[in-house]
Amino acid sequence: MVRTVTRMGIRTAAWALLAVTAGGVGYLAGSREGQQATIRALQTEAAGNLSQRIEALSLLRLGDVSGAIARLEDEADQLTRTIASNPGSDRRVLAAAKTYLSAAPPSPSREKELAGALEGVPALDPSQCSTALKQLLLSVQAEPAERR
Repeated sequence: MVRTVTRMGIRTAAWALLAVTAGGVGYLAGSREGQQATIRALQTEAAGNLSQRIEALSLLRLGDVSGAIARLEDEADQLTRTIASNPGSDRRVLAAAKTYLSAAPPSPSREKELAGALEGVPALDPSQCSTALKQLLLSVQAEPAERR
């Protein structure tokens, strides 16, 4: 009787070990597939970003500065709305977007579209900005009021 119980205990333990091992292998395989899907999504996004930058650079090389700016601002607006819609979004990058808009005011329609995304986000002081954004802010502040 004791041997039967022991054999049953060993069989049960073996099946339990097999189930745990199979579950672990399945989890690892699924996790790897998830990682690969994430990498593919990031690569697709990077390709899209590169294409957008090539378009803007091409416009700049052709001398169409206003076209390049419009294209980049449209992309920045889309990213601003996307980032703002995600919980736990990077508030610093949204503050940089709001600061840029304070130096380069958007059209009324763009301002309306961005209002919800940037509501409650503070603008940055020049000392808190990257070099280029800092220079833009300082140049706007130095302009005579009638030129703005």
